[in-house]
Amino acid sequence: MANNGSIEYPDYQPAMRAIFFISRDRKAHVITTVAHNYYTTDIVRFYVPQGFGMTQIDGMTSQIESIVTIYEFTVNIDTTQFDEFDEPDDTRLFAQVIPIGEANSSLYGATRNTLPSHIR
Repeated sequence: MANNGSIEYPDYQPAMRAIFFISRDRKAHVITTVAHNYYTTDIVRFYVPQGFGMTQIDGMTSQIESIVTIYEFTVNIDTTQFDEFDEPDDTRLFAQVIPIGEANSSLYGATRNTLPSHIR
């Protein structure tokens, strides 16, 4: 599984992540190519170009419902009627999940310093 442009340890978090898979489920399970470092308070938007299937989710936003693993999370988007997600042969394209905000009650991500400890 290639990271397709995702920087695994970026200076600024949360960061864009390339999508490896999205399930067809009442609450979509999203698997990223590298550890996502997201929280349940994060709000994300999906970018799924033509050729990946499941283009119905393209442009949709949702707050993350639960963190399953460091690579997988769920969102409250019913994808049961969407096309299957399938990675195309064209490696110049990749689907992305992009954090665009977080729940106002937490502001956790906005207050933590994620710069490497050697930078002061």
